[in-house]
Amino acid sequence: MTRRVSILACLLVAALAGCKQREQVADRFVSSVAAPNALRGLDRLRFELGEAERQLAKRPHSWFSLRRVARLHIVLARFTGDKATHCKKALDVCQRALRAKSPIPAHRRLEIYALSCLGQHARAKARYEALPAALKQGPRAARLRARLALAEGKLADVRTALAQAGQSATTKLLWAELGRREGKLDAAEKALRAIRSPRHRVRVARALARVLLQRGKHQGAIGQALRALEQEPGHVQTLLVLARAQKAVGNLARARGALQVARTFNPRLAVPPELVAMGKPPASQPAGSSAAAPK
Repeated sequence: MTRRVSILACLLVAALAGCKQREQVADRFVSSVAAPNALRGLDRLRFELGEAERQLAKRPHSWFSLRRVARLHIVLARFTGDKATHCKKALDVCQRALRAKSPIPAHRRLEIYALSCLGQHARAKARYEALPAALKQGPRAARLRARLALAEGKLADVRTALAQAGQSATTKLLWAELGRREGKLDAAEKALRAIRSPRHRVRVARALARVLLQRGKHQGAIGQALRALEQEPGHVQTLLVLARAQKAVGNLARARGALQVARTFNPRLAVPPELVAMGKPPASQPAGSSAAAPK
């Protein structure tokens, strides 16, 4: 209970603090809150997955259990960044359901998403084209097409798909990501700040952190990354954004801390080249020694 109270108190201070105070809280947040709190979140997801798999073992033909297991693997892939493991498992579950003639459209959509995550773009596109006509209509199908095109880097196709995807907050997030990919950073930032949906607050903060980092607004990127991590500790890509932004402003210890936390969640993490040398702190000099002055 005491540990939980201290975590909540730290997060509350971080949320209420001003910019400078928020930065001071960041050290404590990354070192003493983010890792254990996120590991609990990861443990919770794994527990839910274990429960879903036990239910599936009892009822191997349950469409609901198959869908739940696949979705939880997708969530774990997003949380840890370990797509090779979790998207492959999600794909296996979806294909098992489809071999059993599942009538649930979610199994087809999750299969397509998993194939795309694994880089199997041609197969993902073929599966999409094989969908019944009714499943290729409407905003949800348009958003799926947009995600497939984003994964392939086909930005013109993304724009075409999003034009048919309606005006939901999810669609606006995809428009902002398209703007970021196209280098239209001012438009992307404005689009994100215009999203007011409480349900998408964390996703907006994560997206803003990426845009602000790309714009060179490093303090803003740090603030948005911390805001997202306060709500969803341990999101690996957000931790990498935080590490890059902290490195850009010269806070190497904080950048190293964020990177080490990210590696805790995904030991096989592909670290950006500019952060590769930050895995270990610099060796301290022996007492009494002095470094030569640079010429």
